[in-house]
Amino acid sequence: MVSALILINCHFPFDKQITEKLKRISTISEVYRTQGVYDLITKIVYSSEKEFKETMTGITRIDGVNSTLTLLIADKSKLIAEMAPIALN
Repeated sequence: MVSALILINCHFPFDKQITEKLKRISTISEVYRTQGVYDLITKIVYSSEKEFKETMTGITRIDGVNSTLTLLIADKSKLIAEMAPIALN
């Protein structure tokens, strides 16, 4: 399984129905509302290029979604293993 983060820019004013429609897409495992350039961040988990393309088509066809930015997660286990705790003194 492969994971990716999708940053979503929505039409102003933000419509809560966008979040509900995203939650109905089976490959989307998480949806977060954010403030800034992007309005939403979603995490998708997929097993094939076809499934990825279908997910992206589903996201971009939702009324109110203006644009997306995709960040493929390359190797999350390696990143976590390399992180060192930060001392707060």
